[in-house]
Amino acid sequence: MGAKRVKIVLLIFMVLLSWILETKAQHHLILGVIKKELPNAIKVERKTNIWYSVYDTNNKLIAYALTSYPYSSQIVGFMGNTPIIIILELDWTIRKIELLNNNETEVYTKKLKYYNFFESWNNINIRDIDTVYVDAYTGATITANAIKKNLMITKKNALKKPHKN
Repeated sequence: MGAKRVKIVLLIFMVLLSWILETKAQHHLILGVIKKELPNAIKVERKTNIWYSVYDTNNKLIAYALTSYPYSSQIVGFMGNTPIIIILELDWTIRKIELLNNNETEVYTKKLKYYNFFESWNNINIRDIDTVYVDAYTGATITANAIKKNLMITKKNALKKPHKN
């Protein structure tokens, strides 16, 4: 094998290794966020590119989770991407919405949390999130609008390929 082929094979290997490590890190992050809301969750299984199943210590399905990534990579808030996780009850009712790793200004995200922005969709079925009117908050409008866009694109893609356990 020539030197050029060796370099290409090494490059492909490095890209795949990077992707695997990023996927494992994202999976660990998602489980951490879910455990804050559902302390008895011990396992998260990726079912599609955005659907996850959440299991307890008895390996019983207790919830679902949706992530806006990769569909939200072009949705930008004030300081960059604003990926979210949506934790769903088994009937697809929203239990919790939370920002994943992002570069938004902390004062803006704290303002949204203070005004219960993320709770606006709690107890609403994922199919019906566009029926909820949520005001953007002065000083955090760009961030709030980006999060709303993330919700809508996540809903669209989740319903396009719904996961059935």
